Amino acid sequence: MALGCVLFYFSACSPSNSWEESYRIDTKTGWIYTDTAHFAFDIADTAALYKLWVELRHNTEYPYANLWIKINTTYPSGEMASQQLDIPLADADGKWLGDGLGSVLQRNLLIQNRAKLPQEGTYTFDIVPYLRENPIPHILDIGLRLEKMTASESEVAQ
Repeated sequence: MALGCVLFYFSACSPSNSWEESYRIDTKTGWIYTDTAHFAFDIADTAALYKLWVELRHNTEYPYANLWIKINTTYPSGEMASQQLDIPLADADGKWLGDGLGSVLQRNLLIQNRAKLPQEGTYTFDIVPYLRENPIPHILDIGLRLEKMTASESEVAQ
């Protein structure tokens, strides 16, 4: 169980077209390997295409140019998939890639474009840190955003 972590819900634009949720990380302890950011959402429209984003907030004290995470996905059928993901946070010269004010930056990374979610029901995503350092300091929160693509976006993306 993640002590000191709070799960925040934020609904973007229109609940039928997008979904967003964040997991706050305790800044005093850092992101511990046992802290799992858990996200669940229901899919009814299996014919739609989606964009899936990882959203990360960190401060400028973060000591690395990237962050490795592991995303474990459970489909409504119970089938599971796992993916390791490298989130670049700074370029080769050390310049931060995220947007923000002051010492807090947000990095939004599109991890799937035109994703099909072929099963109706609840999908769950569990995100865990995947670096050798434990705990990982200066990560403020991590989130997922799912956007249903419009018909015009789907046509253009083909």
